[in-house]
Amino acid sequence: MPLLSRSRWRLSPRASWCHCTPVLPATSRRTASTSTDRLDPRDRRRLLGHFGSAVAVAVLVLAPALGCAAQVPEHRVVLAHQRTDEVYAEYEVAQGAVITQTWIHSIELSPWTDYYRVEIPEDGSEPHLVLASTEFEEYGAGMPLDEGDVTFGGGRIRIDNIDRKFDTISWFHSHKAEYELTVGDRVRISADQLPDREPIELRIETAP
Repeated sequence: MPLLSRSRWRLSPRASWCHCTPVLPATSRRTASTSTDRLDPRDRRRLLGHFGSAVAVAVLVLAPALGCAAQVPEHRVVLAHQRTDEVYAEYEVAQGAVITQTWIHSIELSPWTDYYRVEIPEDGSEPHLVLASTEFEEYGAGMPLDEGDVTFGGGRIRIDNIDRKFDTISWFHSHKAEYELTVGDRVRISADQLPDREPIELRIETAP
């Protein structure tokens, strides 16, 4: 049975230092060259030494402003076995990314879709998922009745603004239930791309 090809997370390469070289207009370069050529060799060395120190200080001061400060951590969504933690797939995600999970309800025998939002707190605390909305064809067992805003349309019932926090999404995967996942606009994971009759979880991780 085919598993997902792993889209492994990679930390984007970033320079760990900055090098800045001041560039003078052509006329200024000629003037500077002429004036230093006329100096006594010892004075010229002192002048160039002071100039080099000033450039070094400028580089140290400007480096954070030029993006050479601490790297911004990256995050990924991970699909793994609940017990063995075997990873089936992982993809990069950003704040606000939408993850959907669709399956056939075992009692109503109709599609049910949950919409989750990726939350990455600015204070550095653990990233998590927020159940934003759910959509189904008719009320049945396990459906939320006392939270969010309910609307009806197109033969479906939708509940928005649920805003329930989850550290992980866990389910017993079934090809028969036709579980399907999407991550943002780029990734679609069909039921047969994950192992049948296995406990699976989806979580958000921060780069080490």
